[in-house]
Amino acid sequence: MGLVIKSMNQLMSERKILPGQQVQVFIDSETVRLMSPYTPMRTGTMRDSAFDSTEFGSGEIHQTAPYSREQYYNENFSHRGITTHHWFEAMKNNGGKAKILNGAARLSGARGIKT
Repeated sequence: MGLVIKSMNQLMSERKILPGQQVQVFIDSETVRLMSPYTPMRTGTMRDSAFDSTEFGSGEIHQTAPYSREQYYNENFSHRGITTHHWFEAMKNNGGKAKILNGAARLSGARGIKT
């Protein structure tokens, strides 16, 4: 009877944290969902491109509308309501980060974070 130490990969697999597993799919889809209200929208193409272009579970969010990059980085555009440039950062700073972390913790069997 000795001490058995599991590998990091095995621990992450048991907690469903590896790319393509349940927790990573949740993080990606929840990020896109929570970013959506902050994403500038005239026709919805840019917002929808995040849903259409992202492979949920990969750990990467893609927005492939031709003007997404300029809208994200150019601070000189005027926006209405809560839409803004750097919408990913705005989502994180307005409670999105805690929601995603708590949901991921719950799915992986860990305790959530205090907000």
